[in-house]
Amino acid sequence: MLRRMAFLVLGSLSLAASSFGGSIPRPPSDDSFPRVDEGRELFSLNFARPTDARLDHGLEKQGNGLGPVFNAVSCVACHKQGGVGGSGDLEANVITLGVVTRPVPLANVPKAVAAARKIHPAFSEQSGIQVLHQFAVGTPEEVATFDAFRNHVLEPFGGASALEAIQPVRREFGDVTLELSQRNTTPLWGLGLIEKFRKEGGDAIRARIAREQAEKTPWITGRIPATGNGPGWYGWRAQLPTLDSFVRSACAIEMGLKVAGFDEPANPVAATAPATGRKPRKRQQQYDLTDEQCTALTSFIRSLPRPEAVEESDYRRAEAHRGSKLFKKVGCADCHVPDLGWVSGVYSDMLLHDMGDAFSDAQTAMPDRFISRSTTTIVTPYYNVTLVSPERVMETPTNPQQEWKTPPLWGVRDSYPYMHDGRAATLRDAVLMHGGEAERSAVMFKSATAEDQQAIITFLESLRAPAQEAALAKGP
Repeated sequence: MLRRMAFLVLGSLSLAASSFGGSIPRPPSDDSFPRVDEGRELFSLNFARPTDARLDHGLEKQGNGLGPVFNAVSCVACHKQGGVGGSGDLEANVITLGVVTRPVPLANVPKAVAAARKIHPAFSEQSGIQVLHQFAVGTPEEVATFDAFRNHVLEPFGGASALEAIQPVRREFGDVTLELSQRNTTPLWGLGLIEKFRKEGGDAIRARIAREQAEKTPWITGRIPATGNGPGWYGWRAQLPTLDSFVRSACAIEMGLKVAGFDEPANPVAATAPATGRKPRKRQQQYDLTDEQCTALTSFIRSLPRPEAVEESDYRRAEAHRGSKLFKKVGCADCHVPDLGWVSGVYSDMLLHDMGDAFSDAQTAMPDRFISRSTTTIVTPYYNVTLVSPERVMETPTNPQQEWKTPPLWGVRDSYPYMHDGRAATLRDAVLMHGGEAERSAVMFKSATAEDQQAIITFLESLRAPAQEAALAKGP
């Protein structure tokens, strides 16, 4: 199994488009997604050996392929838990290294950046995220140098033992505090429905849900996620606005495939010349995947079916039905809304919620901001936090370091481990770990009888991944 990337985070969320290859092209319309079959092959393609593919994708005629640093050689290498398009196990976790800026802001930004650069040389005031991937492309000597660099970064946090612990670890390095944390791979099932819902007025429905939560349950303060380019929908913090940007960002960050809108990460210890064995880019605008290939890949992900609730026996069906009522009674359904508009059975409000101190993380959600004048379009990658803003801004008071998007629960039985970093091994663990706005529900669950607790778990276990014959079916 492959471990995935680590990055460094600074300050508040936002990133200049120039850092990630320019503006993202306008996402294709629904009618331009006919290439599901090609997208299916791209999803499973081993980009380390693209000539093995049955289709001629022309990958060798453009760009320089996988890397220079990467976490996996294919999409399916991580998205396979419960089947094609599923979540990832702990071995596929993303390892993140972030500068802690909340709740206490940095006292001296230049000094903090200088201290952080001693750990990772690519830190700057404009780019608060650096990626420490699992693998590098190059000669044996170049790969060994990269591996030594990665181990050197991880050592102060406990090395392999810190990774096994899963939960965040913080260390001080002079004028900066760094946090080692992780992200678990999210499942992709049903995202076609979510994207369609987003385009058809989903933000208005999310806003209505947030208002109703505030009126009925004042301890719940859900808010629509913000990005540098519109309301957010995708990622653990909903830090990306569209499915198209989510797919493109993953291609660049996870596999080092340069695409329009998102540049490939650089090897932090490589020379400026391309690694041996990799073709140099003749022109800056050359990409590893064309817009058409990104469209095909997104098309396949859009085609992945939604999970359905299934139980084999009459007893378990009855128990799951009883559990669904208890799920609502203890307050879980306040945020894990069963139906999001016309998207039934999703069990998510797709809003950000404060989950408490135990879920604090250096890579914050983007705060709600008010800017007096701005003409800049900002492209936000999957992971990013920048330290400074060129404009004076005001923020709505929240705890963005503790805010997480309510994850959809459809398919949850087959999406283990649970929580954003996989810290919960079982569904019961996940329920009991809820804090912040969800603490009341966790307390009510814990106070319930053993029979009622099990009924809720049985209900959650009825939310299964889609059958693989459906996920792999030909055509849209």
